Parts: sequence; structure tokens; C-alpha cells
Amino acid sequence: MDFLVLTKSNTFLIKYISWGLGYVMEAIYNLFAGIGIENIALCIVVFTILVKVVMLPLTIRQTKFTKVNAIMTPELQAIQAKYKGADRKNQTVMARMQAEQQAVYNKYGTSPTGGCLVSLIQLPILFGLYPIIYNIPAYVGKVRAYFETVVTAIMPYASRLTELAEANKVTDYAESSNRMIDLLTKFDTSEWAQLAETVPEKAEIINSSADKILSINSLFGFINLTENPSFTSFSILIPILAGLSQYFSIKLTTKNQQQNADAAGGMASTMNQMNLMMPIISVVFCFMMPAGVGLYWIVTAIVTAVIQIFVNKKLDKVPVKTLIEANIAKMNKKRAKKGLPPVNTNQAKLNRELDRSIAAADEKMQAEKKAERDKKIEESTEYYQKKETKPGSLASRARMVKDYEERKKDSK
Repeated sequence: MDFLVLTKSNTFLIKYISWGLGYVMEAIYNLFAGIGIENIALCIVVFTILVKVVMLPLTIRQTKFTKVNAIMTPELQAIQAKYKGADRKNQTVMARMQAEQQAVYNKYGTSPTGGCLVSLIQLPILFGLYPIIYNIPAYVGKVRAYFETVVTAIMPYASRLTELAEANKVTDYAESSNRMIDLLTKFDTSEWAQLAETVPEKAEIINSSADKILSINSLFGFINLTENPSFTSFSILIPILAGLSQYFSIKLTTKNQQQNADAAGGMASTMNQMNLMMPIISVVFCFMMPAGVGLYWIVTAIVTAVIQIFVNKKLDKVPVKTLIEANIAKMNKKRAKKGLPPVNTNQAKLNRELDRSIAAADEKMQAEKKAERDKKIEESTEYYQKKETKPGSLASRARMVKDYEERKKDSK
């Protein structure tokens, strides 16, 4: 038997993540299959819960940052407002603004990338999940076996499947069992029936395998996870639940930001608009993808919301001052490993250090300007000394004026 290569994700890096997570999904499926339960919907639910539990430390870290950031943001915005009309090309002004911002980050023991890092870590995991949910047979051997039974039976009649293949945009299906499985995984109930009519010689095998495959991919017995949701079936529940669950999940995960919405001004307004758009985007995407992907989004949103409730409840009892002290201790530990002194959080000392850093920046900039000016004077002196005219003569002065005008004209 040849391995399924084409049906798996081949995207750089993502394919390795999907490969690892695929083994987890297969283990879950085999566990339930061992007790007589073969259902992808159940596997998606358990799989999603496991992933969210593994990512729990990241969720806690993100929530801690959000609580601290809610207090820190107004101070950063005050600095931005202070330099709103400043010349962005003025290095001294920009250095002062950046130094003041860094002082705020030091005060709270965090960094400009503190909130982004957690999200960046989660993204590869999320991208790795989609190929699995989208194409279960490529990663779960027992499910693949049902498709291979059909493939073995109909491969000699592959030439009859042109219409079905074109409708599902699959090519080269007759040359590889992998590509044939790619085609079959896209089939809904009506297409399985059409396949049986197209290859009546193998209708019994097709129908029995289709019943098992549809049962495996069934949610509540009336939603096929391989089909795209439509307005004319119960699958419409998938986009609706995806939008609602996404909305309430976002409301919970942004709880601390909302507490400071008035202080955040325009930035909060933009975030609120994005939070409203995300559920709408989820609804739209659910109509464009198999219901199994939508189910994953629903379960993810629900599990995220439940976990966030417990995390918020726990961290609400922790004073923000304690979180800040922990951040500073962690930052100082990292600095110590690099041989750096502890971060300074004393505001008076920070102001003095700020003045010294600005003064040093000013001195450096003035020295660079003086060096550039001296270089131009030297080049100009050398240029005129090369002229044949006698220095100080009327001709020399006339030549200098003429040369100056020519150089000025050339520079334009």
C-alpha cells in the first residue's frame, strides 16, 4: 500500500506540526473505536479540549499580560499624545519618546512584544490543526481504510468519474489512490449516490462503505461534517453556533481590556470593531468550508470561554501589583543571565537615566553633524586650491563665484 502524501499538508513547517498532531487525533479515534464508537465529531471535541488544555499556560500568561496592559496602556498613550505633533525625523525627539516608553515597560516588567509572543506561539499550532480537521483520512488510518475499500473497487472504472472529479476540482485521480481518496473525501450524500449509479458494478461496496463513512462523519445523525453548511439543511446550525460562540468567547477573553475602554480611546474603538467582525467572518468562512472545520471553531470557542472563566476567576483574586512584581522578578532573572544589572523601576532614577541617555544622544548627533560639516569644508577648500588662478586675485574670486554657481546648478 502506498502512503498518503498528496492528501497531507505539504506546507513548509506546518506539515511537521500537522504530522505530530495527526498522531494525537489518530490515537483518540483508535481509543473510541476500541469501545465501538467511530465518530469524527466526538474525536474533534476531545482533540480540541486536549489542545486547549496543553495551551493553558499560554492562556494564563496572556490573561496576566492583559491585566497589566490595561493599566499600562493609558501611560503609553499619554506619551504618544505628548509627542503627537513632534517631528518624526528629529532623532533627539524620537530617542526621548522611545526612552520614555521603555521606562514604562520597565516599570511594569514587560516589553512591547509581551502580548504578541503568546499569539505567535499559538498560530503554528492552529495552522497545523486545519489540515487534519479538513482531511481526516490522511491522518487516521482506520478512516482511510474505508476509503481504500472503495478506491480498490472503483479504480478500474476511474474513467467514468470525469464529471464528479471536475465538480470537485480534483485531477489525476485515476493515477493514484491518494488522489482518488482526495476526491472521495469531498463527496456529500448525493455524490456518493451518484458514484453508485456511475459504477453500478460496485454499487453494493460503494453503498455499504458510504453508509459507514457518512456515519463516521455525522454530527447528531443529521449533519454531515464533510459537507459545506447550507441554508436548506440543519447544517445551518454550524455557522450560527460558530458566530455566537466566537462572540461570547471574545467578550470573555477581552474582559480586562473592556474595563479600560474609555481610557484607550480610538485604539479601543478599533479593537471593539475587530471583535465584532470576527464572529461575522467565522459565519462566512463556515459556509465556505466543510462543517467539520466549523465544528472545530465552535468547540474551540466554547472551550476557550470555559477556560477563560476559570482563569479570570483565579486571576481576579491576584492583585495587579503582585503580577507586576512577578514580571519584574522574571525580567531581572533574564538580565542576570546576560550579566546585566536589575531593571530600574524607581521613577526619579529613571528620569535621571532618561536625561543622561537623551544628553548622550544629543551629543552624539551634534558630533556627527560637526564631522559632516568639517568634511564639506575640507572638500570645498581642497577643490578651490586646485584651481590655477592666483589665490586672492580678482580672477580667482570670479572663478570661485562661477564655480559655485555651476555646482549649485548641477546639484539641482
